[in-house]
Amino acid sequence: MEMTQDVKKQLMALAGMTDESEFEKFVKDMVPEAENTIKQQNRHSPFQLHYIKMLTTIESKGLDEFARWNGDIEKQLQYTFNEINALEEFVDPRNFLKKQESPSETLTTECKSLRDAGNKHYQKKVLDLALQAYSESIMSAPLDDKGKGRDAALGLGNRSAVYFELKEYNQCLDDIAAAFIFGYPIELAYKLWDRQGKCLEAQGFLRDAAKAFKACEESLPQSNLKPSKREELAANIKLTMNSLDLDQCKGIYDPNIVKDIPCPFKIWEAHPKFPHFSDSLNIVFNESQGRHVLATKNIEVGEPVVIEEPISFHLSPFKMATNCSHCFRACGNSVLPSPLLKKAKFCGFRCWKLAMNSYHPVEARFDITEVFYGDDPNSQLSGCLSLAYRAISQKKLAFFLDNKEKLFTTHDKLYGTNPPPGFSYEKDEHYRGLFNLVTHYDQMQIKDRVTIMIRSVVLLKCLKAGGYFGGEPTTQLQLSPDELFIGKLLFHFQCGIQYNLHTIYQVNGVMEPSKRIPLQDIGSGVYPTTLFFNHSCAPNTIRVNQGPRVIIITKSFVKAGEEVTDCYGIHHMSIPRAERQETLRRGYAFECQCQACKKDYPLLASLPNHLTPQVALKLGNTLGKYQKLFHDGKYGKALNICQEYIRKLEHLGVPLPHRNYEIAVIALCSSLWAMAKDC
Repeated sequence: MEMTQDVKKQLMALAGMTDESEFEKFVKDMVPEAENTIKQQNRHSPFQLHYIKMLTTIESKGLDEFARWNGDIEKQLQYTFNEINALEEFVDPRNFLKKQESPSETLTTECKSLRDAGNKHYQKKVLDLALQAYSESIMSAPLDDKGKGRDAALGLGNRSAVYFELKEYNQCLDDIAAAFIFGYPIELAYKLWDRQGKCLEAQGFLRDAAKAFKACEESLPQSNLKPSKREELAANIKLTMNSLDLDQCKGIYDPNIVKDIPCPFKIWEAHPKFPHFSDSLNIVFNESQGRHVLATKNIEVGEPVVIEEPISFHLSPFKMATNCSHCFRACGNSVLPSPLLKKAKFCGFRCWKLAMNSYHPVEARFDITEVFYGDDPNSQLSGCLSLAYRAISQKKLAFFLDNKEKLFTTHDKLYGTNPPPGFSYEKDEHYRGLFNLVTHYDQMQIKDRVTIMIRSVVLLKCLKAGGYFGGEPTTQLQLSPDELFIGKLLFHFQCGIQYNLHTIYQVNGVMEPSKRIPLQDIGSGVYPTTLFFNHSCAPNTIRVNQGPRVIIITKSFVKAGEEVTDCYGIHHMSIPRAERQETLRRGYAFECQCQACKKDYPLLASLPNHLTPQVALKLGNTLGKYQKLFHDGKYGKALNICQEYIRKLEHLGVPLPHRNYEIAVIALCSSLWAMAKDC
């Protein structure tokens, strides 16, 4: 097994060796044991490898020293920060990171070869292969420390020409804008200005087209064209500009307009105070259930009750090679590289801009996935770390300081149950919802609190190294008031998010009717409205993802006054009651009192399946119709058949739990996921 230099150094230190040749001989003699140790090292993240030493340092002084500051998170944070900084190797979080390789000449040669291949395909008008080659060239191009790269820019310029040929003008304009950002050569800029003008003209944005043609004209003196060719092109540009009938201008082109990914589902009537909720829902509170959601009117099977984007989300680093870091979708031929982090990519300019204008500059300057994730997908720690970090990094420091009193001071367990007049749960108010998550802090063991505090200190150091607090990152021992406040939020958010995060899934494979959906875990998110739902091991809703977006849809008829429930991935069909309850108790700090637990619903294989002849006759071949529609790609109609079948089961008095219900729900899920995937 190949051993990285970092792992080798760690193992040599453990073995007390300084001579590399002596160590290599030792490894050769002890191959099985050494390989096992290497596997263990690779399986753990750098944080996991160093965490024990940090914890031991604090424990050596006695946990009572930490506990005496209970109730004052900022003092516990400063105490933990000081103790960790007492260990020289932890003063600078960069010590956690592996050394990054510099861009090589091989990369430059590779991207040029791919661009040449794209040119050949373009000349032959094999445009799909040209797009693919240019995209691969762009992604393999080296970038400098300012995020610029001539080869990446040239690839983007060439790809824009393909999109122009395909009359995909918005894609063409995006690539032109990106080419300039990545450092397109000034002597060739006239080509892009001319193409931009033609794109805008074709879409009716004539005034903007005139500006682009003017920029083209003004860039000609810097071009490498021969004087005669330059004069000829300048004359043609003037003719084009004179031919534009500006009175017919469609309007002003706005490159900053960001269109949401279309959603195939719609809430029939939105809640007046919770815009992402159906108006058939209400948030209530009692001491035994905490905050939970009740139906205020009857809700039909298959009705969307929540559609929302996460307040914080994070793509698994093990999906960054294939998926967009922002929208989580598989990257196609409009892919763009991050100018700051080699392994990050974006499916297009829309996601690139959203990320660059938000969290990405801070997160890319110091990549926390290199600290908290190992080489093995099983090495990852709880998603609450990444989500708490993103909740901070996506907003400027000023946002938190300006809203300290308004959003981040009072913790109210009743928040959302009795909203005042004029209240609207959206935008910044979502942060108040995040802050008011139940943390179970008072039930935590002291060692668990110390663990979260250590993680908070490391995350705070990462923010500092990423330039979040402005200026050059420092390693001073005393935290500033601003740093203490943000560290306190990192701690508080982790405590709440760990009980309220949701895995984000993506269909990965061919879907077949009534069969297990091939879902893959691609990330995690915390959702501002979804967090109000309680868990049930037999929920009456289904969750579907469309990228990070979540859609919650009823899977049975819900009567007015009934609780509307979510499932945290712990379902009665696959896990016995005792195991479910222990998992929920340990992971979510509550005793489950759902119907599946109270009545001990059986596993899928043991579900009742008896139907009387009369009931079976009335159900007929409904699911057979569903299968044909699904095979034909008519997913909306297939969904309608599932809804009809479940209504029949309810109308005919088939009691829950029953295998036919679950078969119908699996079919319902397949239709919903297929509709979401198809958009």
